[in-house]
Amino acid sequence: MLNEKEIFKSSDDYKIIIGENEEAGRKGMLAARIELPFGAEIELGHFPAKQLLLMKQEFDTTLAQAVNQYNAVVLQNQSLQQELSSHKNKIVDIALLLDELKQRFDYIADFEELNQIERIIRETNPENLTHTEELKKKIVEFLTEMSSQNNRGTRFPYYFSIVDFNDNFEQDDKGEFFFESSSGSFLEIVPVLRERYDCGLIVLNEDDDFEKILQNIGTWEEDDRINEWLEEHNYGIVQRFRNEPVSWSDGVFFTEKDAEAYLESVRNHHSSEAKTYVDVMNKWGRSSQTEEFLTNLFNYFGVKVPPELFYENKKKEGAEQC
Repeated sequence: MLNEKEIFKSSDDYKIIIGENEEAGRKGMLAARIELPFGAEIELGHFPAKQLLLMKQEFDTTLAQAVNQYNAVVLQNQSLQQELSSHKNKIVDIALLLDELKQRFDYIADFEELNQIERIIRETNPENLTHTEELKKKIVEFLTEMSSQNNRGTRFPYYFSIVDFNDNFEQDDKGEFFFESSSGSFLEIVPVLRERYDCGLIVLNEDDDFEKILQNIGTWEEDDRINEWLEEHNYGIVQRFRNEPVSWSDGVFFTEKDAEAYLESVRNHHSSEAKTYVDVMNKWGRSSQTEEFLTNLFNYFGVKVPPELFYENKKKEGAEQC
């Protein structure tokens, strides 16, 4: 064929080729063939150009209809999958609701059983009843304090603790501390140099400003004589340090009052920086056995569960928040 032209190519490499017929007596007619992906060819015959054009149009129409039918089937399948997923989610929600209802019924049954036990105690032993009432009163007072205290913006359940800080010295050529070998401790540079200056042990030039020299300690403007003056004080080479305090906690308390009383009783074991702090019991989750137990305890004794909103129960200025 002359002037061959590819008019169709499928995704799996089937091709339809047309061209002008070279055979005598068939001038002006078009020839066509199909090329298969493995190298074979199928002659489709000789056609007038108009007939071949009609064949191509019919083929394109059939192909478009097949594609539309395929897309319709895909859309229908997607719709069925979405509907099935929706029904599955509803089934899961119903199962969770049934489980919650079962837990509530179990709780009610336990509550009724406890009331029955309490009635038996009332009928059999008045002395035990008095003791039980006293215990119940103390528990209610404690739970009421938990419910009404400042939660410092921390969601329930939470606890109070004591937070303190220990010195942690790390070597630094521009640090504000140095180690004094004679006393075996870390000293601040500024007070030591000020004392030496007042005693006349540090001699300055006329244009020197001693207060400015002290202010520039640890900065890029630090006076080069600082280490020399420290070495004269320490009788040797001085290593300088910076202080990076490390926090640590002490104790777990349900009420701020209890935490404050404990801190006051152990002041000799803490620095002046020690303070009470509130933290949540389960940072990364919303459900725990501890939370369930405390909630049931509040409900059983008729005390409001501590609210989650900051200052909903009590306002206090300057509170340390979690």
